[in-house]
Amino acid sequence: MNRKTYYLIADIIQKNRTWIKVIGTEKLVEMRILQDGMLKPLLFKAITLKSYREHYCFKRSCTWNINEYDLNMGSVGSLQKRPFSL
Repeated sequence: MNRKTYYLIADIIQKNRTWIKVIGTEKLVEMRILQDGMLKPLLFKAITLKSYREHYCFKRSCTWNINEYDLNMGSVGSLQKRPFSL
């Protein structure tokens, strides 16, 4: 994922937060990806989010690490679902 896009996503989450906040953007998480029939471990940067109040089923102080790979797959998927661009 483009470094600028990665930090832009973190900035958008932080600016538009209602019940979560960005704790960090530099944590490295290990993820295994299937390549050539084998699971290969890779390190990705992750955005760490933390809930600062209860929201539906999410308790206060829940923490999530969303890695760069998943952010990229989510953004690509959302672009493909749009029937037209604005």
